[in-house]
Amino acid sequence: FNDAVGMNFAGVYADGNVKGEIETFVAKKGHVTDWHFDFMENFTLQLKGSKRWYMKRPSISHPVRGYTPHYAKIDTAEQQMKVHRLVNPNFGDSEKPKDDDTDIVVVELKEGSVMYHPAGIWHKVECTDDSISINI
Repeated sequence: FNDAVGMNFAGVYADGNVKGEIETFVAKKGHVTDWHFDFMENFTLQLKGSKRWYMKRPSISHPVRGYTPHYAKIDTAEQQMKVHRLVNPNFGDSEKPKDDDTDIVVVELKEGSVMYHPAGIWHKVECTDDSISINI
């Protein structure tokens, strides 16, 4: 994909392989993904339906891992927490934004919208219609 579009959507890993992520999200109206942040830069392409994004400035300066406590495996969240505590020993669930924080930015993505969101930015996503989107 990198060669086809002439952009670097992946990283070179220690073994020399180029790897990246392209994710497809399919969800029903009303689905909510709770507050989290990703370690990579993202472009979201809203293909069908609509989503409401709630975003807040990062609380960690170098997101070498994401913080995605909504994943089912507790060991994933635990590993992520340990990495972030190397930089900030107090990092934890208290860092997560609260829905009533006054510095939250809300963005509505409709069919055909494209949005960039940087690594480390806190976000919560609500499907306001049945939705299909892709992150690259």
